[in-house]
Amino acid sequence: MAAEPEVLLLDEPFSALDTIVKQRLAEELLEIQEYYRGHVLFVTHNLAEAYRLSSKMAVYEAGAILQWGDRQSIIECPASKKVARLTGMDNIFAARITQIQGNRVQLALAGGNLTVYPENPGKIKVNQTVSAAIRAEYVRLAADERENCLSARLLDCSEEVSSFSYRFNLEPAPDQVIIKAWVPKMAGPRLIPGGVYRLYLPPEKLVLIPEEGI
Repeated sequence: MAAEPEVLLLDEPFSALDTIVKQRLAEELLEIQEYYRGHVLFVTHNLAEAYRLSSKMAVYEAGAILQWGDRQSIIECPASKKVARLTGMDNIFAARITQIQGNRVQLALAGGNLTVYPENPGKIKVNQTVSAAIRAEYVRLAADERENCLSARLLDCSEEVSSFSYRFNLEPAPDQVIIKAWVPKMAGPRLIPGGVYRLYLPPEKLVLIPEEGI
């Protein structure tokens, strides 16, 4: 930094560090960015790390940039299923558009129907095959029959520090359709594998990905 470089290249600088040291270095890097006038190119495999330390993100694979832009747009609006997977969007379902009313779009998929509000509904049409995607942390448990609720049987559960990580199978579905959910422990007791539960997929958190976006 003493030489006042125009570009600061950081290639996985926090790898192989314990949690406490990593957090302190991340805070220091954020402080540096407040007065550093150059550009910082930060390479990482950790999505949370990339989001916290950057204003723009590029998803890179096999020598090519798959998507580039503001960090929020990358996370909330992946351009393809590959970008969605690489940015941790675990739940991606095949669906068919059944109705379009303004910016309100109805989807049919194995296991039920969903409503979604895409940013550009003018680019899609009825009967088009698309993928509906949602991050596991946005999936919630529901006790009623509200819109965007799907019935699912719990396959297994793993316990994290502050949450439960669940894997469900949508029902009724001719083929196995897995949906993952991260539920905070404060939301309720641990669910029992084998039980059937209602899952709520917030329409504002669902993303539509055209079928050609592989």
